[in-house]
Amino acid sequence: MRVVLLGVALLAACGGRRIIAGDGGAEGGVDAMGLDASDFFDTGPRIDAGRVDASGVDAGRADAGRTDAGRLDSGGADAGRTDTGGVDAPFDGGTDVGAIDSGVAVPRGVYTFARVPIGGLSDLHVVKFHPSGDYAVILERGSALHVFDWATMTSTEIDLDPPGSDRIRWEDFAWDPSGDFGIAVGWRTRSGADEGVVFHFDDALWRATGTDPTTESTDAVRPGAYFVGIEYPVSGLPIVLSRNGGFPYNAALRRYDPAMDDFTSFITATPTSAGCDDLAFVNNEFGGEGVAVVCGSGGADAPYWTTIGGVPEWRSGPPATLGNTSRIDAHPSEAYALGIGWSGRRVHRFEEGAWEPASSAPWFTTRGIWGVAFQDDGRRALVVGRAQGSPLVGTVLEYRHDLWSMGEISDVSIPNFGSAPYLANSNTYLNDAAFRPGCDGGLIVGGNVSAGTGMIVEFALEGGRDCSVVVVE
Repeated sequence: MRVVLLGVALLAACGGRRIIAGDGGAEGGVDAMGLDASDFFDTGPRIDAGRVDASGVDAGRADAGRTDAGRLDSGGADAGRTDTGGVDAPFDGGTDVGAIDSGVAVPRGVYTFARVPIGGLSDLHVVKFHPSGDYAVILERGSALHVFDWATMTSTEIDLDPPGSDRIRWEDFAWDPSGDFGIAVGWRTRSGADEGVVFHFDDALWRATGTDPTTESTDAVRPGAYFVGIEYPVSGLPIVLSRNGGFPYNAALRRYDPAMDDFTSFITATPTSAGCDDLAFVNNEFGGEGVAVVCGSGGADAPYWTTIGGVPEWRSGPPATLGNTSRIDAHPSEAYALGIGWSGRRVHRFEEGAWEPASSAPWFTTRGIWGVAFQDDGRRALVVGRAQGSPLVGTVLEYRHDLWSMGEISDVSIPNFGSAPYLANSNTYLNDAAFRPGCDGGLIVGGNVSAGTGMIVEFALEGGRDCSVVVVE
């Protein structure tokens, strides 16, 4: 393990300027205990079925133009969320996920971008902010993770490369809602054999020492499995997605209990037509929870797991393929999710237990899209991907809540991407994005797959909520 402090002032490399972009064989089978739905999901009330607040009004008055968890009030009920100083609090953790407030559409955004001057990075593919927004954890495709401090715009590298010829590869990371810890999943090659691994990242230890805060959940090791995704529902324990090593493919969902440092008895698996890459909790046609899985390695598939009336079921992907799908992210309400078809270059939508027809999905023929990430309040999502065009741009698309069409998704790509300070080429990919909690900015991470180098890009929505960056002089 090595820990290296990297980074200098944000504006130094950019000359104080901002660039503006405008509109423009895993364990198969079912749980021997019968997959009781209550073992998987919280079966308590989740939607308010269109009922108004108990008081019938929104804190007694309209919000005077302020946003309502990302949407403007339409003059009436407030879907069960109460005001705090005139602005609605974020989604309330699972007690009230009915119809999302209708309100006024989110306006198109104009974004600024600045590469953060941190060197020595390998290709970066996952970024997740701590719930406080103080820092983010960024994963390399190999054995290293980086802790990015927002106030200083610096990054500390923590390399968990095992000794000898053993290797580890990080695939995904998720924060526990408490913020007390995060969970990294991936797979390790040890003595020539592959195994799925789970590590905990201790927030208090990191803040106290600034040294490696990770510990392995040794009981959660699964030989022959590749852990590729982890996701928390609005309420309850997280689910880890795994795939096997190759054809015939399958996908498995396991529920992980951090207090046990191990998986619970719940496991369910299904054959797939491709290696699966990501998952999201998204509601079925009755408002109950389910898990949508996207698969784009060596083929294409997009199965869905849910329960109907307490009976569990897997649903196959749509008959007309979505193409190779790489990433999926759900709206914070879990009412719908966006999936990215990288081969067909379409932004797909899953809602009410099914994928919308692929032919209706917005199609970006000149943009190599790959990843998607929603803002914590659900107002916006960013879609990122491969550098494209002449002159070269860094692919960034802005999706605004419930505006799922070619005409409404804006191309806000990073201009002059082939020039300093980016110096990108056609093998440069922007792999993931994350909004900093509580403001309208955040980070995009990526790298050059040929050179094996990485980059971190700060973004901000002009005129949005200030993320109050502190620049080290």
